[in-house]
Amino acid sequence: LQECDKLRDVGFPNVGVQLQDTRDGSTFKLRDRDELLKEMEEVRMAAEEKRALKQKRKEELERQKAAAAQKKADQIARQRQKEQEKREKAAKEAAAKEEAAEEKVAQEQETQA
Repeated sequence: LQECDKLRDVGFPNVGVQLQDTRDGSTFKLRDRDELLKEMEEVRMAAEEKRALKQKRKEELERQKAAAAQKKADQIARQRQKEQEKREKAAKEAAAKEEAAEEKVAQEQETQA
């Protein structure tokens, strides 16, 4: 089949023969060689542009997904940082209260003595 495709896409056009597949089989058309090659090149270029556009869209979508994932990761990191800061603040407050309580106990012991 590859040889048939090569003959259809390269060999025939070089001698001005266009092979078209239809429901009922294949049709051969004799055409101007240069015109046929020009049309084939235009079709090839259009297909290449379409493929490049599709690839560009795919890459853009991947960039958008990566950016969204990074944004989510950053949000999670900020949230964790805030939670850590709250824990540290609570620990400092608890330590300060404990220190104040110890001072109060020490003062009470001094007054009793």
